[in-house]
Amino acid sequence: MESLPERERARLLTDFVEGLVERTEKMEAALAERDADELTYLAHSIHGTAYLFSLPEIAQAAGQIERDLRGGTPPEQLAPAVARLSQLCRAAGEGSGGPRA
Repeated sequence: MESLPERERARLLTDFVEGLVERTEKMEAALAERDADELTYLAHSIHGTAYLFSLPEIAQAAGQIERDLRGGTPPEQLAPAVARLSQLCRAAGEGSGGPRA
């Protein structure tokens, strides 16, 4: 990532942040359907990419959801964690100063 030009990194970050709301909406739908596999997949994808873009709060929140699911926590027990992740993801895209988490 660091080998990419700054402009390219900024574009990739913007694309990722813009997609976060859609991903968290998919997580909320998976939660409503109690689809642990889909929820795990989405949390995993947000977790890894958020760390790549230095968004540690988002990465940690998504990573905890993923760990809980892999540890056998039923999806319905993760509603507060998914809501918190959604809040963090929405906040990342707000403001004129660029994404923050």
